[in-house]
Amino acid sequence: MNMRAHRSLAQREGRGPTPPSCHAGHSAKRPQGIVLTATVWRGLGALAVMINSMKTGSYCRFFWSCLARKVTWNRMSLTGCPMVTDDLEFRVDEARCTRCGLCASDCLARIISLERTGFPEVQPDQQSSCIDCQHCFALCPEGALSIRGLDPAASRPLEPGGFPTFAQMDLLVRGRRSVRQYRDENVDPALIRRLLEDLEYAPTGVNCRKLTFTVIQDKAVLAELRARVMSALTRAQEENRLPEPSGYLAAMIGLWRDQGRDVVFRGAPHLLVVSAPLDSPTPQQDVPLTLAYFELLAQSSGLGTLWLGLLRRALELSPDLKGLLGLPADHCYYAMLFGYPAVHYQRTVQRGRAAKVQIIEAIPA
Repeated sequence: MNMRAHRSLAQREGRGPTPPSCHAGHSAKRPQGIVLTATVWRGLGALAVMINSMKTGSYCRFFWSCLARKVTWNRMSLTGCPMVTDDLEFRVDEARCTRCGLCASDCLARIISLERTGFPEVQPDQQSSCIDCQHCFALCPEGALSIRGLDPAASRPLEPGGFPTFAQMDLLVRGRRSVRQYRDENVDPALIRRLLEDLEYAPTGVNCRKLTFTVIQDKAVLAELRARVMSALTRAQEENRLPEPSGYLAAMIGLWRDQGRDVVFRGAPHLLVVSAPLDSPTPQQDVPLTLAYFELLAQSSGLGTLWLGLLRRALELSPDLKGLLGLPADHCYYAMLFGYPAVHYQRTVQRGRAAKVQIIEAIPA
């Protein structure tokens, strides 16, 4: 998973030093995946091209594109560099293992077996089917199992009652508000780092984890971005490129031009953009789901948040602005503002039956 922290827009345009995103000296064993002959691989490649050209589901297209490239489930480290995928380093401490079989029964890929030795093991030709969910690692009652060189003792224990109670989560969900007033100060960088580290645990389709977090963590940088975005929107209005010349976007531009009122960024000090490549299994679902996780984490830590759909509209009107945020052309994305709120809500709102609920009591014959 990639995390980009934007220090200045000049760095994004080549006018200043840009921190390296991946060391040139990084190396890893080339993933081998399933061992097949070259002839078989060529045949699979041709089949993949054909299937990818058909209107098949994203899971099917993703599976065949991975197979044709001799890559199984490509994993990305925090720097964006590929991790080794052909050696699980599946280890079992036989002195601690009780041979309960829980790891095998919960394995999504069904590749863990106790049949040969009585202890859990994964055969070399099956390792490429692992999706790195780590369920076996997390489930073992004795902490006797390890993969990828991970130490069970380094994980946080999940004790009964350790999760927030239903009442606490109920209050968080009902009390969460879209914040449009922020204090003019940066959030502690340590808190931002912690939020992003926790965000890596948000679920993604097929555990693909190909998200990129693009972060502006300095209010001066966001002020620079705001000026560039509002200038581009004003230019789009002057060139009659607005989709609704007299709509909300035009009114918003007028408030900025005539009164200096910012109804896009709302004076927030920070911005998070989550993006995912379109060829990943479920990018359209992964992006908003991850932002929803971030929102709950941020608001539980005392921060305010705001979904920023207007930024997406601005970037689509002026695609050159995407370069300021380093957004790849083949990524879908969405943005969220965050910072210390300048307003405190005293109670939850009352929604009543805001959604239609359908209960299926029987399946028709």
